Amino acid sequence: DLSARALVVQEKKGELQGTIGAASSLAVLKADFERAKPYFSVLQNILPTRDKLIQFPRDLEAIASRAKINFNLTFGAETAGQDDKPGYVAVTMSLGGRYKDIVQFLDLVARSGYSVDWGAIDIVQSGDKFRVSVNGRVFSQ
Repeated sequence: DLSARALVVQEKKGELQGTIGAASSLAVLKADFERAKPYFSVLQNILPTRDKLIQFPRDLEAIASRAKINFNLTFGAETAGQDDKPGYVAVTMSLGGRYKDIVQFLDLVARSGYSVDWGAIDIVQSGDKFRVSVNGRVFSQ
């Protein structure tokens, strides 16, 4: 009878330690959450809103003009964002021009504030000119 009671006490002690550990972990998570709160709005604003993507073709057209390349963009299917994943719109782009100008265009787009996954890229050279086809996506909130 005494050994059975000792076993119950050990089990309860183990449960209590587990509960204390869980409570401690919860306290750490709450503290981390509070420290991270000020950054939520920054993270939320990194990606443009879905409505702002309407400007994406015009903005890329301006970048293409600056880089002196031929440019065409077509929007594809849209995937809505979820709580833990951003939304995106599929895009197909055709670029044409000198290699250094296309590289400049890609660099300018990377610094434009849009988050673009270039996806599949096909490059064809014809003399000193290149034709580039891109099947990618642009992300939004």
